[in-house]
Amino acid sequence: MGIRMKDVAERAGVSVSTVSRVINGEAKNAAGPETVKKIWDIVKEMGYSPNQNAKNLVKCSEDQEAKTKHIGCLYSSSFDLNNDPFFSCIGLGMQRTLGKTDYNMVFSMPIGHISYEEIYANLHKYDVDGIVLLGRIDKALLTLLKKYVKYIVYAGIDSVDPTIDEVVCDGFEGSLSALDHLRNGGNHKIGFVGSTDDLEDLEHPFEQRYAAYRSFCLKYGGAINPEWVVNTKHRTSQAYEEMKAYLKTAKTLPQAFFCANDAIAFGVMRALRENNIMVPQDIRVVGFDNVEMTEFFVPQLTSVGIPRRRLGEQAISVLIERIEGKRDYPIQVKLPFELIERESSQKDK
Repeated sequence: MGIRMKDVAERAGVSVSTVSRVINGEAKNAAGPETVKKIWDIVKEMGYSPNQNAKNLVKCSEDQEAKTKHIGCLYSSSFDLNNDPFFSCIGLGMQRTLGKTDYNMVFSMPIGHISYEEIYANLHKYDVDGIVLLGRIDKALLTLLKKYVKYIVYAGIDSVDPTIDEVVCDGFEGSLSALDHLRNGGNHKIGFVGSTDDLEDLEHPFEQRYAAYRSFCLKYGGAINPEWVVNTKHRTSQAYEEMKAYLKTAKTLPQAFFCANDAIAFGVMRALRENNIMVPQDIRVVGFDNVEMTEFFVPQLTSVGIPRRRLGEQAISVLIERIEGKRDYPIQVKLPFELIERESSQKDK
């Protein structure tokens, strides 16, 4: 038996109606701030979600073919979906495909800067038919969404859950192609700049770009050289600051850096340049994503190209196919990547 609203109310020591008003966004006159926080903490801890079948029975009888045709989107970028160089292109693909259907994108939210309550409120308000997840997502939040939303599709470079639909461009294999490119160019000492936060789960790492780097090092060198690894979030500003700090204490530098995305690579190359370390003459750099700026940055950045617009288009198609009952099982669609060689990784002449 699932968790009921009554269970939450008993745990919080309040009435069921109070819990209902808080969850439905009517907390202003329902309870004080401390009680509201207590209720939400218990909701999160117990994993409570409304009874979807009951909600559907209230809206319409089971033999009615009523369809809201609403889709929501949650993404891991800290920017607006239209202003992130990676996700904006995926978003464009989604919108172009949605424009040919009767479905509407009723909300898109960055999960890094909104509260659990806001996500919950939007799911409740719009009663979406399905959700698109873009990029890295917290496992606890994914568990919640699976309880509340029947149809979910994930689009990105790292597989997250085989029980939901996924449209992926293999981050592991794409990273290996970048690393092989550097090694084939005579670079046997290769560093990594990106997130290494999943290091504790080596058996099932979420961050496939770092997992690929680890696998590559084990294959050719026996172990990762920690002096050549810079842990940073996937943002240009933070990568720049982390690289500046790294260069102040680094005893030896690798011959090349593989960066987990292009945004990181831009920050890395600026920090190197400010320390009179030239790319590619002194050190080579390869990025990942192939955003538009790679061609205009100096030097032009070698990068693993991800079909971002196609990721968005395919994600919507897969989700609608599932919503409309054309398939009752999850699938994974794999799209190809392409290594695009530019100035930042040129061989010695």
